[in-house]
Amino acid sequence: LRSLSASQKGLVVAVEGNIGVGKSTLCSALGRGDTALGRVRTCRERTPEGLLRLFYPLANRSRYALTLQAYMLSLRMDDVRLGQYIAEKEGTTTILDRSPVGDLVFAVWNWLEGNINEEERKAYLEMAALRRVGDAARSI
Repeated sequence: LRSLSASQKGLVVAVEGNIGVGKSTLCSALGRGDTALGRVRTCRERTPEGLLRLFYPLANRSRYALTLQAYMLSLRMDDVRLGQYIAEKEGTTTILDRSPVGDLVFAVWNWLEGNINEEERKAYLEMAALRRVGDAARSI
């Protein structure tokens, strides 16, 4: 990575990837001091463990998929806003462990797998529009 100019300070960057590929490890490594990104702050992924335990058994996925997606959308949008606040206040680069964009992709996967039906997909996309996910995506 090349060093950032003064005008590039205060960035929000999201790390995306499949489960277990090292997103959190990368975020931790980047958060250990000064980097080519300048001073870095990381926002670790917050995970609703109880809800995930309900969702992941195959028999439960269609029952809990929309609930999980809606909650994660709200959580990710809060993380983007927190990252923006930290980046602007401190002039640092803030690294997010996942983003609302990745959750949109996961929602599409849930729809393709039959875990979310067409009516639920439309409701989720309406929630994403109301939470202004597109605006958030352009800021990270």
